[in-house]
Amino acid sequence: KLSDAGVASCLAVIGTNPMDRAKTLTQLPGNKYGKDMVDALRLVCKQEGLLPGLYRGLPVAMIRESSKNMFRIGLFAPILKAMHPDKDTPAPAWKRFLAGTITGALGAVSSNPFDLVKTRMQVPAALSEYTGMGQAMRMIVRREGFGTFYKGVGASVTRDMLGSSVNLTVASMASEALAANGWFAPGSPALGAVSGILSAAAAVAVMQPIDTSRAYVYLKPHLHKDVLHAARFIVLREGPMALYRGSRAHFFRTAPHYALMFALLE
Repeated sequence: KLSDAGVASCLAVIGTNPMDRAKTLTQLPGNKYGKDMVDALRLVCKQEGLLPGLYRGLPVAMIRESSKNMFRIGLFAPILKAMHPDKDTPAPAWKRFLAGTITGALGAVSSNPFDLVKTRMQVPAALSEYTGMGQAMRMIVRREGFGTFYKGVGASVTRDMLGSSVNLTVASMASEALAANGWFAPGSPALGAVSGILSAAAAVAVMQPIDTSRAYVYLKPHLHKDVLHAARFIVLREGPMALYRGSRAHFFRTAPHYALMFALLE
């Protein structure tokens, strides 16, 4: 299960990296890349070229997804089974929510260093500074210390506890309901894809404010000591709706990513 989840998420990110980069670009402090992912991708591809524009940071994104989801997805079923060993009745929502919270926290801690490096590498200003994942990690350690890799880890844990609990609860319950009502065959890739898309909408709604604030912490750690400081800064400067900046790109990245990942897992 651990390896299945890691491989499935790694393959899924190949198709969704362009949307992930668009999300990062629209969240930048002093955003110059437009208000939606189409504007952001059009401009960055014009500046950097098609493939570099769409796939910058892909190797570290693949490692980030694998390191996160082998715990977040791979441990969900075993933990839920330990909490609810009764095979004759479906697990209640609160047990699924709790299992998702636990696995989300584990995934966030394991992937935070790669999340930070990925975010920095996707920023156009870093083009001349970071030539690859290994070089970027060495430079960060040399300049800022190893502890920088866990800058924002509290925000990551909170974000993924919320996101994973909602994502995995909705996905598992939707899958069971759709199969029970005859919409899709149990265990079919189509069932996994539709369940993933439904869960993506719920997950983005709860994760986006933290996601936007965390991007500020990753990119300007000398200005923002934690996600709460960054969130206050954003709200005071731009208003509360600025916390949802990039939510469209976030959904269009998350929905196909979850659809592909859960379809591959099925």
